[in-house]
Amino acid sequence: MAESDLDGAVIQKLVRLSEEGGGTLIPAMVAAFLEQELPAAVDQIRAAVASGDQRAVAEAAHKLHGSAATLGAASLALVCDQLQGRSPAPSKKSPRDLLGDLEAEAARAATALANVARDAGLQQFVHPPARECEGGPMHCGVVEPAS
Repeated sequence: MAESDLDGAVIQKLVRLSEEGGGTLIPAMVAAFLEQELPAAVDQIRAAVASGDQRAVAEAAHKLHGSAATLGAASLALVCDQLQGRSPAPSKKSPRDLLGDLEAEAARAATALANVARDAGLQQFVHPPARECEGGPMHCGVVEPAS
């Protein structure tokens, strides 16, 4: 997911709201998403897929969908819809295959969102490259796929 794959209208609205609010909205939202919500949701979905608990998969995917859509990560939100079984174009993929798609989209969304925050001049959210960051595997927009 390149930055251009993010929903531009949503990103513009968030940047405008952040500027009006003193420049802290996007950094706070992106930081919470990257450092807490996204890794927790991916872990929950991974565990639910492994245990075959489709209800838990759907619940975690629903929560992640809301945050992803709010931040303009439309491709990630679409995979969440597919995991919930409520996509306009239902997937014929297994939950395990969709988990792989989710992990890939989560990594792309994390990188794109971190870049948007940086490019918007929100210096308080600029992190070093993931290989130099000590904040964990998803802290700087890198999702480590399940082994």
